[in-house]
Amino acid sequence: MFSVITTTIQTKRRKRLTCFILRDERWCDVFTAFVDESVSDYIERDPTFKGHMCTYNPGFLLKMLSESGWRVSDIYPPSELAMTAFVC
Repeated sequence: MFSVITTTIQTKRRKRLTCFILRDERWCDVFTAFVDESVSDYIERDPTFKGHMCTYNPGFLLKMLSESGWRVSDIYPPSELAMTAFVC
């Protein structure tokens, strides 16, 4: 199943819980996220609409996934029509 993590995670606690749930249920094996090297860990690009444009430092996101039991097998860079894609 294709899942867009950025629309389901709004807080640090929630994102960790979401990753654990998704891993345990195998709800997805591909998801997309906004990533930006200049972000320290996680920010809301649009604070007026939480969850709309959550942006992650790629290293932070990979660490969070690893700590949640996910194994990222491939990463596809963003394109004109899609965000960065993570295959787990």
